[in-house]
Amino acid sequence: METTTREFRTDSCVVSEFLEDRYAVIPGAHTASSLCKFLLDVIMSDDLFSVEGQSVLITGGSRGIGRAIAEGFARRGADVTICSQSEDSVKRAVEEMEAAGLKTHGVVCDVSKPEDIPATVSRVLERTSRIDTLVNVAGVNRRKRAETVTLEDYNFILDTNLRGAFLMCQEVGKHMIERRQGVERD
Repeated sequence: METTTREFRTDSCVVSEFLEDRYAVIPGAHTASSLCKFLLDVIMSDDLFSVEGQSVLITGGSRGIGRAIAEGFARRGADVTICSQSEDSVKRAVEEMEAAGLKTHGVVCDVSKPEDIPATVSRVLERTSRIDTLVNVAGVNRRKRAETVTLEDYNFILDTNLRGAFLMCQEVGKHMIERRQGVERD
């Protein structure tokens, strides 16, 4: 079945017209996290994309886009673990999501610190026995003019945004390979 979408932007919403005369109006969809929530609702409402009972680990899951993704997975029955470098942020996000009826767990992890990653994956595996999906969303930035970015700034950004994502994929990937799940098989 071919799916087409027409979108137009108004001041306060994005309206998408889908086949079968379905309409979705998303107030405030001008933010990335609102649009992410909408896309998760559309994509994950199909049984083909069911995540019921899956164990999902989301870095940077305590706010913004990561939080929207975490909520989307939790609403669809996934066992969600969010991680963030801030204990307060993790605690607040878990409390708010649980208050909304969304089962979730939190782990403090600074993905820019290589030693935090194996410990985080081990804690998730102790609780869930598996990780079916990893979503790397953790990211940082230092907003300044490019010519004023120092090597320290550059390394700070890459340690989280690139190296942290790579090391998390590597650590979770070891587990997936061992289980022969979540990876392409020969």
